[in-house]
Amino acid sequence: MEWGGEHAVIVFNHGTPRQRLMGWLLRDSQIPTQITDTLEQTLALVAMRAFPVLVLNSTEPAEGLAEVVRRVRAADPDIRIIVLHDGRHHPDDPDIPADICIHDVHDPDRLVETVRAALADDIPADEEPHAAAEEVSG
Repeated sequence: MEWGGEHAVIVFNHGTPRQRLMGWLLRDSQIPTQITDTLEQTLALVAMRAFPVLVLNSTEPAEGLAEVVRRVRAADPDIRIIVLHDGRHHPDDPDIPADICIHDVHDPDRLVETVRAALADDIPADEEPHAAAEEVSG
């Protein structure tokens, strides 16, 4: 599913974004990006199946992020999902069923390269999302 079209990435700034300028970083890197602020907007774009990658950019708790990822996967099972979150994990937290989870968002080049890897469908299969992030950016 390598990207080659007009649309590329949805950045869903859910609640308070983890990386405030993520959409701008991607656009500045010549990656076509749509920015959304609501789940309804996000799901409407996902339903178009024109966006191969979603970046869920949020500091919300893990249970809310997991629910968003489940809803997006229900709308498009093939979309690649990158979650930028605050990294606070508690034993009772549900797993976030994303392809990649990133806590450290202080390296913009790493974030852009991770999105490019997702667009190229170059993400490790069956890898735990945090381990996949390390492998992609390692």
